[in-house]
Order: sequence, then C-alpha cells, then structure tokens
Amino acid sequence: MGRLLSWHKCVHTFARRKGRGHSASVCIRFGGALILTTGAWALWKTQGFKLYQSAKGQEVANVKATNAQYVISFQLVLIAASVALVYDTTQSLKQKTGLPVVNQILSWIVLGVSSAIPFLYGLRSNHHFLQRLTVICLAFSPTIILLSISYETLFYYFFCVTVLLWMLIERRLYAAEDLQPGNNAVRTLKARDARTALTFLFFINVAFFGTGNVASLSSFSLESVYRLTTVFNPFLWGALLIAKILIPFFVVSAVLGVLARSLDLPAFSLFLIVLSVTDVQTLNFFFLVRDDGSWLEIGTSISHFCISEMFLIFTILLFWLSHLLVGRAVVTREGQKTVSTGVNDNTLSRKDKIA
Repeated sequence: MGRLLSWHKCVHTFARRKGRGHSASVCIRFGGALILTTGAWALWKTQGFKLYQSAKGQEVANVKATNAQYVISFQLVLIAASVALVYDTTQSLKQKTGLPVVNQILSWIVLGVSSAIPFLYGLRSNHHFLQRLTVICLAFSPTIILLSISYETLFYYFFCVTVLLWMLIERRLYAAEDLQPGNNAVRTLKARDARTALTFLFFINVAFFGTGNVASLSSFSLESVYRLTTVFNPFLWGALLIAKILIPFFVVSAVLGVLARSLDLPAFSLFLIVLSVTDVQTLNFFFLVRDDGSWLEIGTSISHFCISEMFLIFTILLFWLSHLLVGRAVVTREGQKTVSTGVNDNTLSRKDKIA
C-alpha cells in the first residue's frame, strides 16, 4: 500500500505545465535538489545490500557495496556541479555576457563523464539490481539538468521514481501470486504478464512525449543547448536534443530488463508481447492514413503511422539496451536472500543461486 501511495503521489505531483523565466530556473534547481536528496538516501541504503549467504560471499558483497557507494558519491558531486553550472551559465546569458568558456568546458566534462559511468562500471560485476538501477538513474541526471530549460528535470525525477515503484509493485504482486517456476530456470508466459507489457508500453509513450512533442520539432527550444554551445551547429544541436529525448528510454528499458529476471521470464518474452501490441497499433494507424483533406490532416495521419512503425525497430533496440545497461546485476526474489543473476555466472555455485 505504501508503494502504491508513493506511485500515486509521484504521478500527481508532477505538473505538465512548462515554466518560463524565473519559475523555470526554480524548477531546475528544485529538481536537482530532489535528485540529490534521493541519491543521498540511496547512498545510505547501499550499505545494506546483501548478495550472498555464505561468509565469503558476504565479504565480496560488502566490498562491491563499498565500491558502489564511491561511484554514487561521485555521481552526486557531478549532479551538484551541473546544477551550479546551469545557474551560473543562466545568469551570464541573462546579463548578455555570453557563455563563459570555463563553464562550457566543465559542462562538457560533466556530461561526458556522467554518461559514461553506466557503460564503464558494473557491466561485468555482480551488483545488487537496486545498486545498478541507482547508478543508471543518477548517471543521466547531469545531462538532463544541463539540457533542461523548465520542467524536464522534475519530469525525469518523477519518471524514474515512478518506474522504479512500478518494478517493486510488480515484484511484490508476483511474489504474492506464487507463480515461481520451481526447479526450472524460467516459467511460461501467463495472462497476467500482459499487464506488465502494456504498462511498459505506456511508459515508453510517456518517455517519448515527456520532454516535448517529437512529431513537432517546434516544441523543442534551442535554449537547452546554450549551456554547452552557442555556435551555430545544427548537427550538434540535433544530437543533444535527441540525447535529451532518449534518456528516459534508457531508464525504463533497464527497469524492464531487471523486471523480466524478477518474474522468472525468458529475456525476450515481454518484448514479444510489446511487439505484438505495437503491430496492432501500427496496423490501426496504417488504415487511418488519409490521402484527402487538408495537408495538416494528411501529414498528421502519415506521421502517426511512421512513428508507430519506428516503434517496432526501436523496441528491439531497447531490448538490446536493457541487457547492456543491466549487465550482470544480481536480482533477488522478493522476501528471499538468495539471488539470481539472469546470466551465466561461474563465480556462483548452484547451491547459492535461484535459477
């Protein structure tokens, strides 16, 4: 019940209205403060993650938890630096003094280092899945903050919290329904798994349109790239805007990768359900394509079909991305201390695993 109430609060707290001027700056700082506060709480909770039951395994788990604490602490420093850089750069631009060179260099360093952390740390190590997801969520926070002009930081924070709460709720529901596969490594799909796939598809659509209307480039403001560059470079600007759009997908795909292991499902099973639903959606938009009427109606019908068609390819890429980001994360079952890695792991004996 507590997780449901937290989910409800996250959904209704976030305001979809775009801020401007002073209110936009306050939204960015407030969002950064929320991320820092939650990250500090996660840092404190990291030391309590236990992966193995044996004494030797416990020592390894504690060492990895300590390493994760160092990484999360470094990420919090990068997030604080990005908030400070955004504030100082915004003041300089308001005073018509241009983009400070030092701020520009530091912004690029923060963006590059923070974005590389989830791909360089923890991919080949057995970390607790909550540690891994915390590192992923915090890694892309500086990029969102640097590219935010109004509500995007708040959106990213509440989006991450909401999908994580969804994962925890699904794990609790699965444990309560007692559908564990027993001695088998995986189980077959059930009707209840359609709910998980449809919820994932819902979050994909929220992530797709959460930072702007992708179907209309005019919904994106170039002010978001002015903290990194003010020189006319449409390819660089476009790449930064695309990165801003894709970041929520990284989070939700990683969460689904962990969730598939938690539900004892084959890795590609949930994505097959999503692909089937997307196929039906694509056919629906195909039959709604118009060749008469105004140019706006014709263009809108074609764009809806094209976006839906792109979802088919994009979903496959998300499947690959989820495996890349989650890596060898150790996924514990709800209410149990033994673990499942979801990958072949020679460092764990059969006795210490739950397949």
